[in-house]
Amino acid sequence: MLRLLLPPRYSKEFVMAMIAMLLFGALDMIRGVVAPTLLHQFGLDFTALGLLLSASSSGYLISSFVSGFLVDHWGLKATLLVGNILLLIGVGGTIFSNGYLLLTFSFLLSGLGNGTMEIAANSIVPHVANESQSRYFNILHATYGIGATFSPLIAGFSLVAWKSWKLPYFAVLVILLLILMFSLFLQYPNRAVESREKHEANEGQSVAALPAMGPVEVPEVYAVKVTPESTVRELARRASLYVLLTSISVYVIAEVGFSNWLPTLMHVARHLTTDAGAAYLTGFYFLYTIGRFAGSIFVHRVGSGRSVVISAGIAFFVTGLGLFLPGNWSYLLILAGLFFGIIFPTISSMAAENYPQRTGTVLGFLFAGAGFGATLSSWIIGRASDVWGITVGFSVVLIGLVVTALTAGLFPMVRARETRV
Repeated sequence: MLRLLLPPRYSKEFVMAMIAMLLFGALDMIRGVVAPTLLHQFGLDFTALGLLLSASSSGYLISSFVSGFLVDHWGLKATLLVGNILLLIGVGGTIFSNGYLLLTFSFLLSGLGNGTMEIAANSIVPHVANESQSRYFNILHATYGIGATFSPLIAGFSLVAWKSWKLPYFAVLVILLLILMFSLFLQYPNRAVESREKHEANEGQSVAALPAMGPVEVPEVYAVKVTPESTVRELARRASLYVLLTSISVYVIAEVGFSNWLPTLMHVARHLTTDAGAAYLTGFYFLYTIGRFAGSIFVHRVGSGRSVVISAGIAFFVTGLGLFLPGNWSYLLILAGLFFGIIFPTISSMAAENYPQRTGTVLGFLFAGAGFGATLSSWIIGRASDVWGITVGFSVVLIGLVVTALTAGLFPMVRARETRV
């Protein structure tokens, strides 16, 4: 079983990345679970709550602009340690926050550390296996789902049993200290050396060596090669990069909106208790995790772009039914997690497969787009909920899924044109 989950190289470092991703999932869900409590404790409206939740996403966005470059120039280990320290400070500040402004600033610092660590964790995947990168991206992100599955139950229990929304953050602080301690003794890959070796191996690459992205028909009269894209300027000229950025940004609007606002939706619109709303979130991320493990098996067979289109389409249908149909149909919101879980790591895999020379930088761009989407998500849903009600505000999730499917379907065609000579 372990042979299926762990890569042949840098397995200890990959396990540490999995633990970090588990922690990120826990942190993201804890915010969503405690949101109804913060709404009442600080006397907030939906817009103010959305701004508070957006603070973490804003920090993630800021860190994403520079973290990809840190990975490429400082290395994975240094980037991971910097992110760990920032996250420690942010979580510590959250524990000792007694006011809205300090809590907002602590969420911002947490987002800075989260984004920095997450890019370092994801950037290890191209090093651990030359083939089947989509499998290891899905396995890595499945651990995010594990953290997201169990943390709502813990946070919800803490709210009911001890009337404390801060207690789960103490557990997070302990895990962060353990990650920092063990990371100091691990040997992470040297990005500069491996990138240079990969560049030499890819020179003169032909059609047969292209990354597998599903069926992309290329007429025989064309010769195809992987473009160098060794500089940021060259990357910035690729239309395909912007298509991929749009796809991941709007998807994250959907996912973050779902995770941050589902407990509040259940509490306000369905009149459920806080712990019952947390149970919905747990169910969603339980299936979300199953979806990611399942994705690690079949995505590379179906094709990355096609998998995103299919998953986003089904998620749209199921979420719409659960949101607008009454009564027990709300349980369909849990089922949507099975299809949400596949999308983000598969888009990350598309980036790694198509931009092998600048994987860290491209992932940095993608996660910056993800941070931008996450920042917009909480504020847009909060504002729309104040104006039209929380059910309509939550419908922003549906719009994000539609645009994700359209852009993911467009990406292979745009990328194929760029690689023709």
